[in-house]
Amino acid sequence: MPDIKPHVSAEALRVDAEEKLRHSPKLLVETEQTGSPEFMQILIHELRVHQIELELQNEELRRTQAELDASRSRYFDLYDLAPVGYCTISEQGLIEDANLTACNLLGIARSVMTKSPFSRLIAPEDQDQYYFHRQRLLTASDPQSCEVRLRRHDGSTVCVQLVSSLVPGPDGSIRQRAVITDITAIKAAETALRKSEEFQLSIFNSLSEQVAILDEHGVIIAVNESWRQFSKANCGSTESANTVGLNYLQLCRQAGVEQGCNHSLQLCTAMRAILEGRQSEYVHEYPCHSPQEKRWFQVHVTRMRGSRLGLIVSHLNVTTRKMAELALEESRRELVLVANHVPGPVARIDHNLRYVFANHHYEQFFGKTIDRVLGHHMQDVLGDELFQQVEPYIHRVLAGEHVTFESEFHSPDRGAGHTLVNYVPDCDSERNVIGFYVLAIDITERKQAAVAKQEALNILQKVTSRVPGAVYQFRLHPDGRVSMPYSNEGLYDLFEIAPKDVRDDATLILAKTHPDDLDGMMVSIQLSARDLTPWTHECRFLINGTEKWLAGNSLPELEPDGSVLWHGFITDVTRRRATEAARESLELQLRESQKMEAIGTLAGGIAHDFNNALAAILGNVDLARAGLDGNELLAGHLGEIERSGLRARNLVQQILSFCRQQPTELQRLSLAEVVHDSAALLRATVPARFILAVHCDEEQSLILADKTQIEQVIINLATNAVQAFGGKSGTITIRVDVINSHDQQRPVDRRLPVDRFSNSDRIVRLSVADNGPGIELSIQERIFEPFFTTKPPGEGTGLGLSVVHGIIRAHNGSIRLESTPGAGTIFTIDFPAALGDADAVANAQPVVTGTPADSSTTFAVREDAELTQVQGRRVLLIDDDEAVLRIAKLLLNRDGYAVTAFADPSVALEELRRNPSAFDVVITDYNMPVMSGLAVAAAVRDLGMNLPVAVASGYVDDELRSGAAEAGVSEFISKPFAGNALSEKIARFFK
Repeated sequence: MPDIKPHVSAEALRVDAEEKLRHSPKLLVETEQTGSPEFMQILIHELRVHQIELELQNEELRRTQAELDASRSRYFDLYDLAPVGYCTISEQGLIEDANLTACNLLGIARSVMTKSPFSRLIAPEDQDQYYFHRQRLLTASDPQSCEVRLRRHDGSTVCVQLVSSLVPGPDGSIRQRAVITDITAIKAAETALRKSEEFQLSIFNSLSEQVAILDEHGVIIAVNESWRQFSKANCGSTESANTVGLNYLQLCRQAGVEQGCNHSLQLCTAMRAILEGRQSEYVHEYPCHSPQEKRWFQVHVTRMRGSRLGLIVSHLNVTTRKMAELALEESRRELVLVANHVPGPVARIDHNLRYVFANHHYEQFFGKTIDRVLGHHMQDVLGDELFQQVEPYIHRVLAGEHVTFESEFHSPDRGAGHTLVNYVPDCDSERNVIGFYVLAIDITERKQAAVAKQEALNILQKVTSRVPGAVYQFRLHPDGRVSMPYSNEGLYDLFEIAPKDVRDDATLILAKTHPDDLDGMMVSIQLSARDLTPWTHECRFLINGTEKWLAGNSLPELEPDGSVLWHGFITDVTRRRATEAARESLELQLRESQKMEAIGTLAGGIAHDFNNALAAILGNVDLARAGLDGNELLAGHLGEIERSGLRARNLVQQILSFCRQQPTELQRLSLAEVVHDSAALLRATVPARFILAVHCDEEQSLILADKTQIEQVIINLATNAVQAFGGKSGTITIRVDVINSHDQQRPVDRRLPVDRFSNSDRIVRLSVADNGPGIELSIQERIFEPFFTTKPPGEGTGLGLSVVHGIIRAHNGSIRLESTPGAGTIFTIDFPAALGDADAVANAQPVVTGTPADSSTTFAVREDAELTQVQGRRVLLIDDDEAVLRIAKLLLNRDGYAVTAFADPSVALEELRRNPSAFDVVITDYNMPVMSGLAVAAAVRDLGMNLPVAVASGYVDDELRSGAAEAGVSEFISKPFAGNALSEKIARFFK
C-alpha cells in the first residue's frame, strides 16, 4: 500500500513557490533566461500537471481520513459499546483502561475508574477468591475464569464472570486484560430453577401416595418420601428399602411367580402394555394384609408426558375408604334387618315419589313384593284411593314439615286396619328436601282397645277409689304442657290438691317437687316419653313444709295427637325410705366397726414384732450401761438410744389405742405431758401449712384419767379443726390451764347436753382453738349427735365428736363449744384436778408418757448378799423371738434370777412336765405362732403345779384380760422391757 502524503492546499503550494523563487537568484536568472513564450507555455503546462497531481493527492488524503474516521467509529462500537466490560489492569493492579460497558455496569465514570485499584471493585466477601484468581493467572499464564461480586457506585453488588488473560504492554510490561460479563440474570434464573426444583420435590415428597418414576426399561429412577418410608417399614432397614435403580417390572414378575400373587403379574403385564403404547393407564385395588391389620391399596400406572418414555406408578392406601365401604355395607345390611323387624311399613321415597327403599312389610300390608315396590310410584303401590288420602300429607312433608297422621288401609290378609303414619323430610347438606321417610305402625288393636277403654274407665273409678295412694293419668302434650286427665281422690291425700285443679294443668304437682329432685324427675319423664318405657321414679315433695317421699309407677302410650299419656299410681314411701336410711346407717356402722377391727388386728401383729425389736434394743441399753465405767460420751449415746426406743414404744401404744377399744383405766397423770405427746403425733400428721401452738401449765395439771382416751380427744378435736379449713392454712392452739373453780364463771351452753362435774377446788382446763371458718348455729345444735356429719357421703361417720363427748362424761368432766362463723372455734374441756398441792404431785404414780429417761440411770450388779436372797428363784422363760429371749434372760440373770429359756413353747412345756419342781415362775410371750401365751398358761394350770404365770405382750385389751383370767394368768408384763420393769414384775411372786 503506497504511503499516504499529507494533504496540502493549492494556495499553500503557490505561496511556497513564490517565496522560493524570490529568495533564489539562480532560479530567477534561469527564469529570465528562459522567459521565452515557448518556455512559459511549457512551464505553465507542467504547473498545471503538477496541480492535477496535487489535487489527486489531496483527494487520496481526504479518502484516507474518511477511512480513519470510520475505523475509529468501528473501534468505539466494538470496544466501548461491547455487550461485555473490558478492563486493562497494570502489574500493580491499577485500572489503565475500561470500556463504557464496564463503567455503565458499575455506575462509575471512566475518569474515576482509571488509575484506581481493581480490587476495590471486588465485594469484601469475594476478595480472597479474586486474589487466588489473579495468582493463578500470573502463575499459569493461561486465561483464568472466576465468578465474583463487584460493588456498584450506589453500594449494591452485581454478580459477574471474570475472564482474565495476560497481554504485553508497549513498554514491555505485562498487563491483565479482564473481560467482565454480567451474570446476575443467569444467577437469578439458576436460583429460581433451584427453588422450583425444590418446590416440585417438596410437592412430590408431600404426596400421601407412594409414587415411583420408571424409565423405558422399568428401572426405578426416582421415588417420593412416602414410597421410601413404606419400603423401609416393609424391608426393615434403610439400605434394603432403597429401591432406586431396581427394575420394578422384574420385581413384580418375581413376586408373582414366587408368591403366587396374581396382582403382581397383572401389574407387570399392564406396565409393559403402557410402555408399548397398547394401553393408556392401569388402575387396580388389591388387599395387602399384614398380621397386625388389614390393608387395601390402589395402584395407578400412567405414562410420562413428554418426549421421554417412562412410567409413573403410584400406590395409595385406601384402607380407610375400604373399611368405610365395608362398614357402610354392614350398616345397610343392619338397616334392612332392623327395618324388616319394625312392626309396620318403612320406606324411603325420592322427590319423584318413587320408592328407593322399602321393608318386607309392604307385602304383608299391600300384597306387593319388594321388586314391585322399589322404583315404582307411590300411587302404583298404594292404589288410587289410599294415595288420594295421603296426598295432602305428601305435599306438606315435601315442604319440609314433619307429618304424623292416622290412615285406614285394607290388607289382603287382615282386611280393614288403622296405621299411625310418620312422614319425615329427607334433606341434603344444603337443607333442600330431596324426599322423605315413611314409618307406619299398625294401631288397629289400639283403636279397638280405645273402644273398650271408656267401658273400663267406669270400672277403674270404682276400683281406684279403694286403692291406697293416688291412681292417675298424666299427659305430656306435644307443646310441652302437662295435665292429669284423671286422678282419684287419693291425690288430695298425698298432695292436698283436688283432682279437678290439675285436670288441665298439672304444674301445681310439679311445683311441690323438692328443688333438688325436680330436674331428675323431669329427665325421667322425658326418657319415658321418648322411648315409651315404663316410668318408675321416687323423689321428695314438700307438702306444706313437710317433706314426703313419693313413688310413682306408670306405663306410657303414644296418643294420636302426638302426646304421651301415662297410666299409673303414686304411693307414699316416706316410712320405707326412713327405714332404709336407718338400715344403711347401721350397715355403715357395721362396716366401720369391721374395718376398725381389721386395722386393730393388723396393728396388733405389727406391734408384736415391733415390740420384740424394741425389747431387744432397750434391754441391751440397760446391759450396756453396766459396763460404762464412767464413759460419759457412751452414756449419752445410750441415753439417746433409750429415748428413741421409749418414743417408739409409746408410738406403738398410741397406734393400738386408736385401733382397738380398751377399758378406761383411770390413773393420775399430767395433762400437760399428755398434750405434749399428742402434739408430737399431730406434728407428724398435720399438713405443714398449719401452725400448731401448745401452751401448758406444767406444774399442777394432774388429773385422774385414761391417757389413751384423752389423747384420742385431743387428736379428734385437732383433726376436725384441720378438716374445717379445707385447703387453707391456719393456726391450731392447744392450752392447758389450772384455775380455781370458785373464781371461774363457767357459761352454760344450752345447745350441749348437761355434763357432770365434780366439786373440786381446782379445775384443769384443756382448750383446743382454731382461727378457721367457724360453725353455723344450726350445726352447733346437733354437733354432738351420733352420726351427724357435714361431710359428703363416704368421708365421715359422724362419730368423732360424739365419742369425745362420751369420753369427757366418763372422766366426770364437761365440754362446751364457742364458735362464731368467720371468727374461729374453741372447744373447752374442764377436768377436776386430782391433787391440789406440790406434795401430791411429787407423790403421784409415775406414768410412762414418752419423756426421755435420765441418761445417768444405771443397773449395777447386785452384791453377793443380795444374790443370796434371790438364789433358788428359777424362771422358765418362753418367747419365739430369739433376740427378746436373749435380752430377757440377760436382764433376769443380771438381777440374780436363774433362767431357763425356750423359743418353742411345746418344748418348754415338755421340760416342765419332766422336771416340775425345777421352776418357780413361768414367763411367756402372748403372741407366738406355735401356741399363744394363754394356751401356755392353761397348759401349766392343767398340770396342777400351781405355778404363777406371767404373760408378756405389747398391748393388753379386754379380750386378752378376759382370756387371761380363764387361763389362770397371774400377771401381765408390758413389752418392750425398760429398765428393771421385768424384774419388778416377777419380784411380786417371791414376796
